[in-house]
Amino acid sequence: MQPQRAMCLNSLRCSSSSATGAEIYRADSVIAPSGTDSKAARICDDGTIQVNDLMRGTLNRLANLTNLGTNWDGEGARPVSVFTLANAISLFPDIVCQFYREVERAVCPYDVAPMTDGGIVLEWRGEGGTLELEVHQSRKFSYLLIEDGGEEKHFEESENISRREIIPLLSRIFRPRRER
Repeated sequence: MQPQRAMCLNSLRCSSSSATGAEIYRADSVIAPSGTDSKAARICDDGTIQVNDLMRGTLNRLANLTNLGTNWDGEGARPVSVFTLANAISLFPDIVCQFYREVERAVCPYDVAPMTDGGIVLEWRGEGGTLELEVHQSRKFSYLLIEDGGEEKHFEESENISRREIIPLLSRIFRPRRER
């Protein structure tokens, strides 16, 4: 008999548990065994992902970006829209399911920042380098990958990548010595 599997989300829906007050993120699909825990999240038997304080802090920082108004930088910056926020948040279930066992706390971005065009930058750091991912309202992504190669660093960037290209990019910083 194969172990029951919990699905990683393609979309994220949040609700609060009245019994515990915890936020629950409903999974629409699965790749991690149910009942597993991490420092960032717990994948429950019913296919939900329950986040702990670390992931909740990241999600709250992202949500707070929508409080920035027009011209938040004093130079005409556009506000972060709820659509951009939803696009960014929708990445986390797949990222948590893919990497949490190996990198635990690093699964949460090292930094989250608004962009002047209304986008969001998410930065992850791992053993293999740094990934800066730009999230746009148009559901498009751009990135700058800085791979640490000992004495040399390798820089790579691209615009208009699809969401399916993000996990392989994160693999390059979280799993730098493995064959991909």
